[in-house]
Amino acid sequence: MLGYEEGEIKTGIDDFEKILHPSDTERVFDQVEKSHVNHMPFSTEYRLKNKDGAYRWYSCGGIVKYNESDKPIRMVGSIIDIDEKKKLIKSLEEKMEELEKSNRIMVDRELQMVKLKEEITKLSQNKP
Repeated sequence: MLGYEEGEIKTGIDDFEKILHPSDTERVFDQVEKSHVNHMPFSTEYRLKNKDGAYRWYSCGGIVKYNESDKPIRMVGSIIDIDEKKKLIKSLEEKMEELEKSNRIMVDRELQMVKLKEEITKLSQNKP
């Protein structure tokens, strides 16, 4: 999924942290820690560095397995590439922002037109 050959990256936490986007690290590890402490399934989204160096968005969910002493021993779950979804959402958010900006401009323009009409009416009523 990430473009690496078998054995290029290990399944351990250290190699995962190396390919995890730095801006996502604290949030992801906090969520995993809460999952461990509460013995609850985890679900999160984050960016991973592909072999070509580009980051892509992924959605991950799963459970933590524990030994007899209640120590976490492994995480089992699934990962889905959601990069296109994230790009589409970002594009839609940007378009909504543009539309909202245009709408504010149009509303402001309309308010100015109303004020001008009121002034014209007021001035025309004062005319002899």
